[in-house]
Amino acid sequence: MDYSSLGRKYDAGRIGGYLSYPLQTVWRQELSESELDGLCRMVGRDKEDGAYLYFHFPYCRVICTYCACFVRATSQPEDKYEEYTDAIVREIDAKLSKNGGAPIYVGEVHWGGGTPSLMTAKQIEKVYREIDKRVTWTVDAVRSIEVYPDSTLLTDDKLTSLKDNGFTQISVGIESFDPKVLKAINRLQSPEGAAAVFENARAKGFAVHCDIVYGLPHQDPKSLTTTVDQVLALEPDRIATFAFLYTPRLIRRQSAIKPEWIPNSIERIALYRIMEDKILAHGYERVGVDHFVRGTQDPLAKAAREGNIVHHFQGYEPASRETFLGFGSSAISFIQGHYFQNKLSIQDYIDATKTGASTLQPRAAHRLTVDDRLRARIILGALMCNLQVDKDAIETQFGIDFDSYFADALEILGEMEADGLVGGTHSRKIEVTEAGRPLLRVICRSFDKYMSALSRPQKVSNS
Repeated sequence: MDYSSLGRKYDAGRIGGYLSYPLQTVWRQELSESELDGLCRMVGRDKEDGAYLYFHFPYCRVICTYCACFVRATSQPEDKYEEYTDAIVREIDAKLSKNGGAPIYVGEVHWGGGTPSLMTAKQIEKVYREIDKRVTWTVDAVRSIEVYPDSTLLTDDKLTSLKDNGFTQISVGIESFDPKVLKAINRLQSPEGAAAVFENARAKGFAVHCDIVYGLPHQDPKSLTTTVDQVLALEPDRIATFAFLYTPRLIRRQSAIKPEWIPNSIERIALYRIMEDKILAHGYERVGVDHFVRGTQDPLAKAAREGNIVHHFQGYEPASRETFLGFGSSAISFIQGHYFQNKLSIQDYIDATKTGASTLQPRAAHRLTVDDRLRARIILGALMCNLQVDKDAIETQFGIDFDSYFADALEILGEMEADGLVGGTHSRKIEVTEAGRPLLRVICRSFDKYMSALSRPQKVSNS
């Protein structure tokens, strides 16, 4: 396979990862207060699987220039988080008080950011206690938190607080260990610091996950190989890998990264291959396109083998976690076919929690149309999770003639098939090839009517 020609022809470096469909950039709608109240009332009705709750904690010591998250730097995280956690408590009260006293079953809680581990042990306990008194936990409920790879931030008292409050998983944002790469992205960390976090967390009984980013400035095969080897030596339970998306027009902090520092599309494919091959050779099982788990009994691995996973803003999750409710500035929710996002500004968010409104009004929302649901099923479900599209299953679910409805997409895919990225466009099952994995976002875009300007006059049934 000539990856150099594929890299020149198909550049995935400017295409956003499909964490939602449609992508967040096209959300332009508003939801009324009564709509939001109704959606919040739908959360946590499933006694067996429970709801997924996400909490965003936006403060960091410094801002990493590659990061696309909504974060702010502060030299006084304890003070900032004191006011912020008070706001989170008010939002919890607002959103989890709509059920008329009925139980709210929760199967997973995740704290992300930002750097949640900058909170004090007391602040951690304050937020958790508010959640705990509002919900009913499922038997196998998961509680996870993202942490910075620095044991001086994740102190023993914080680990103890997390453990005492039922947290089971810690996700360490490693990204890279190369000093030149870290300097370019303004990230302060070391392999020794990460190793200490792993050791301390494991001593408390936590499962430990980590992230690696490829396509970062100055990253080359030698650099990435060294980072992956160092990560594998830590034996994380799960590894999530992400492609760096360089969009300085949208993410202003990325303008500190010079374009010539970024690996080109050909080099990105090579980096993906190196990383994937090394992780798989170390005995990990692949989930979707870019997540890896160690151990065949991992619930995510089991769900993936059964074709029962979803892909969204929290990465890959068992299919029962498709719906999620977000808390905190910029947090995103997806309930009953409705995406909505909280206010981006931290101060605006804090002020909004003080108004006494029964539900916080989102900054943006999107109601899925039937066509959106169809394309989301293909992009987020079939392609991102299973790397194949079963035309018969789609036709049965949505009452369409697949080849007619997606004639334009199939024309694009036909060219990709000639280039070896997919197979079966003229059969009943389209499959992504090994060569197509690094370019999956390009393949997904074929079905994205908002990016490809595809439109269909046909109506899709609601069956």
